[in-house]
Amino acid sequence: MSTHLETEFKILIEKNTYQKMLLAFQSVHGAPIVQTNEYFQDRQGILKAHYCSLRIRHLDGTYELTLKKPQGFAKLEFNQMLDADTYQKFKQKVSFPSPVLDELAKEGVHIQDLEAITTLTTTRYTFPYANGTLFLDANRYGKHQDYEVEFEVDNEAEGRLIFQDLMHTYGYSYQQNCPAKMTRALQALD
Repeated sequence: MSTHLETEFKILIEKNTYQKMLLAFQSVHGAPIVQTNEYFQDRQGILKAHYCSLRIRHLDGTYELTLKKPQGFAKLEFNQMLDADTYQKFKQKVSFPSPVLDELAKEGVHIQDLEAITTLTTTRYTFPYANGTLFLDANRYGKHQDYEVEFEVDNEAEGRLIFQDLMHTYGYSYQQNCPAKMTRALQALD
């Protein structure tokens, strides 16, 4: 298992802005990846009440289990790669040795409590920008499509200024993060 403190800024943008940004950064972004996030909640609503999220990311035949817990502005991520057999155990609610499941248990959530609730598929361009990493995402969930810019950094104050300047260049005023992908995908179910 790995842990990572994720400090990111993100904003929803219009399709034409997304296309302009892809063109502006075409010399550095390379080919996109396509990933699908499968989101889970517990029947008791403990994760939601604690502002935690749980997903399995499907990418090129791999499965990454991620629990995100709030840590001030940032999120503390607990990540664990799963092989295909372990992924199937997870889906069948069969327990297996897992530091991520151990973290869930600390919150009072057990594998038997989890339900898959929705998915979201992202076509993602990733590249270094200033002192961080920039992500240009086209997201599909249900009948919805949206476009998002994310900027992940180590230094929150510096990152905020860089992101505000970048988004100002494209006519956007960044004030706060847009709702998370999981939140948007869940809202689309209503």
